[in-house]
Amino acid sequence: TEARGVRVEVEGSAPPVLGDRDRLQQVLGNLLDNASRMTPEGGTVTISIAAEGTDSVVRVLDEGPGIADEDIKHVFDRFYRAQASRDRSTGGAGLGLAIVAAIVKAHGGTVTAARRDTVGTVFTLRLPSIRE
Repeated sequence: TEARGVRVEVEGSAPPVLGDRDRLQQVLGNLLDNASRMTPEGGTVTISIAAEGTDSVVRVLDEGPGIADEDIKHVFDRFYRAQASRDRSTGGAGLGLAIVAAIVKAHGGTVTAARRDTVGTVFTLRLPSIRE
């Protein structure tokens, strides 16, 4: 994100979750990488962490152009690219968000994507939290 001139802000806290640390880091890394690619230079990616009911919730909010309504329902499909300009030479194979969804599901959670009210996209990750 630093090389792209994008700031990252983290706010909030939540109870821990039980899971594979490496795979969950992969999920967050992928979401952060995508958000920083979409956010213009000088913009901010916000990671919001909260407890909601029995879940720990992480939201990754970017300041990019947002995902078109017709694309939102496909962003977790394998090989799907919402941007026609992105191909394997400029932006991957279209597998990152499909992998994110599979890892989150394997951990008993959910992940969704939505357009933000103002600008950008928000990815919401919900995982069952450990209550002590």
